[in-house]
Amino acid sequence: VRLRSILQARCNGLEESLQQERDAQKALEERVRNASEAAAAETSPDSAAQALASCNAALAVKEAEVQQARREQRRLEQVAAAAREAMMRMGPRLGALAGQEVSTTQEGLEDAVEACEGL
Repeated sequence: VRLRSILQARCNGLEESLQQERDAQKALEERVRNASEAAAAETSPDSAAQALASCNAALAVKEAEVQQARREQRRLEQVAAAAREAMMRMGPRLGALAGQEVSTTQEGLEDAVEACEGL
């Protein structure tokens, strides 16, 4: 039961981290889009060229950050999937502890977890 709780907490934490990464990625993409629009609105040729160069440099940095966020998102998705798979493999053992047969579906695992929590 303790191991299940630890795995469940880790899985929940990973899913929260994944959502935070997705939110950060969306916010970053919005900031880049806003910066691009602001640079495009500039009318003076000299300042427009400077703004474009500055925007391109900022865009390159932000694109690198977005790529890093996407890599981290994929890593977190893989870790969360591995945690879910581990919990699914534990289902029959949790069911045995609770004295019931457990299917290998997510619902079956949730039933087994609830039964074990009731012990």
